[in-house]
Amino acid sequence: MKTKHILASLGILLMLISCRKEEDPTESPNPWVFTYDGVEHDLKSGALIHYPSFSHSGAENVDLLLYTKGVDLIIGSEGLPNDASGNGYILYFECYSADSAYLSDGTYTLDTNIRALSIATAAINPVVNGNTDLWFEVPSTQFEVIYKDGEFQIIGSGKDEANLNFDFKYKGELDWYQES
Repeated sequence: MKTKHILASLGILLMLISCRKEEDPTESPNPWVFTYDGVEHDLKSGALIHYPSFSHSGAENVDLLLYTKGVDLIIGSEGLPNDASGNGYILYFECYSADSAYLSDGTYTLDTNIRALSIATAAINPVVNGNTDLWFEVPSTQFEVIYKDGEFQIIGSGKDEANLNFDFKYKGELDWYQES
């Protein structure tokens, strides 16, 4: 009887092990990543900066900053992020939203015409030992925004001025700043 119980337990254990989902070795442990030229960097956080003085009817001027682990934004005397410290990357998008309180849901595309859901300019800023002087222009990009339950989900891709591919996925809150 004891032998049958042990064999039955082993059989159940083997069945459970064989049914376990295999892990994908290409899957990042952090789903919020910035991949640049094939190299993954974990995204740490993000910020929105609203500029009412540059907004137009139905198109609110908002800067979106997403930054990787290792980077901290520095808040200047005017209460807005104006520099960074550490090492990593900042993704910068000057965009226009239909709402002044956050990024509106939808797909944002690079477009020099000022309208809701457009990106006026974009850049990738490598931060090296707090030096933020180097910026790579992004002539081709788009991203999708879904806002739900106080969190943003932002997924996008593009190419920088050297034709290097990048993509990013971010989910979470964004710090909010406004020009006064």
